[in-house]
Amino acid sequence: MKSVDNESGQALILVVMMTLLILLIGFSTLTLVSECRKASLAERTMVQAYYIADAGVERALAKVKSDSGWLWDDVHFDSNKEVEFIINQNYAGGVITEVKVKEEGIYPAVPLSREDVAYTNILITSVGAYEGSKKTLEVRARVDAPLHFSRGVWVNSPESDFGGGVVISHVTSSGDLIFRRNGIFSGEITAGGTVTVLESVTVAADEVKAAKSIILESGAQVNGGVRQAGASPFQVALAGRASISGDIYYNGVLFNDSGNVMEASKLHQGGAGVITVPPFPVLDLSMYEKNHDLKYTGDKAFTGSFEISGITYVTGDVTISGNYNGVGAIVAGGDVYISSDLKRNHDNPASSLAILCFGDRGITIADGKEVWALLYTPSGGASGAGMLNVGGAATVHGSLICDKIMISPAANTLVQYESSLSNHQPEWITTKISITSWHENYPVF
Repeated sequence: MKSVDNESGQALILVVMMTLLILLIGFSTLTLVSECRKASLAERTMVQAYYIADAGVERALAKVKSDSGWLWDDVHFDSNKEVEFIINQNYAGGVITEVKVKEEGIYPAVPLSREDVAYTNILITSVGAYEGSKKTLEVRARVDAPLHFSRGVWVNSPESDFGGGVVISHVTSSGDLIFRRNGIFSGEITAGGTVTVLESVTVAADEVKAAKSIILESGAQVNGGVRQAGASPFQVALAGRASISGDIYYNGVLFNDSGNVMEASKLHQGGAGVITVPPFPVLDLSMYEKNHDLKYTGDKAFTGSFEISGITYVTGDVTISGNYNGVGAIVAGGDVYISSDLKRNHDNPASSLAILCFGDRGITIADGKEVWALLYTPSGGASGAGMLNVGGAATVHGSLICDKIMISPAANTLVQYESSLSNHQPEWITTKISITSWHENYPVF
């Protein structure tokens, strides 16, 4: 009997121990499941907070891209260089707690105006909150200014040829400018380098401005004033029989070997001030390969009456003429040929077309055609890339931005800046934003 009792007692102990073990395992399992649920919930709320902070960054980038004036007026001129863009805005069940935009650098460092800005480096700090979790993102970006079509004709290569007998309003170069033939230029000629007028060439402009030197070869004439901003050893130099009819403002040295006597009242040494021209703007085709409203694969012809809205991307060559309605850009991965007149339908001043060409041979305008458009080709690439060929006796209303312009020597070519086209062209179409860093701070509970 004792043996049976001992075995019964041992069995009872074993049952109790097994029961306790099962309860312990069950409790541990419940605790583990509960902790996993808590961790999963915390992870979900943190992820949601991250997405909300990301939305704040995207909204700030969209604001910067669509409104360069805001970046200039509010961010650049803010005394602390930091602007609160969003404060406590509900979003996706949480809150965009704050979004701040700060300028960290601008080029050139002391721009004379908004149009002189080439790019701005910014820092965006965005905080997102969701059910007790917070995420903070710090994003740095470089914002390249939209194309400044208001400069009229903007070239990059000194090999540009403005033709003979042309009439052009405003010419800008990021580097040197050389005038090989006679022309009438209303407004200003502005160069970030040296302006050279070749032998016996007459340039009629209100003012010729150069950040370096102004050189007139024998018999060359400037029917207007000049402003030479480079300090010595930069100079204003006039060779035999060369002349400047207007006032001469210069910071460098004046060399007058022309034989013409200059009136003392027209000489203003040290009064040229500062001349700043930003680097030539370079857009990237990949901007439009990824972001467009309409896409055509291969070559495409636009003729007759057609509508334009947003960004139309053509992977190949573009042939275009006719009458357009709407506002937007045609982006060509290939070359562009303007075969006949290209105008706004019914001369509607609210319509604006920009043509951005990334082909090897650039943009060509046929002889004698009338064009109302904003035209751009970048520098670099193949030998013909960035070229804009304007036929003889053509008339262009708008703005031309190209590495090199070649205007037919035939007379009567007119290139006239048209403000209504540039004023109605959305800035976001040509504003380039490059993310330079994306940093996530530790979450705060």
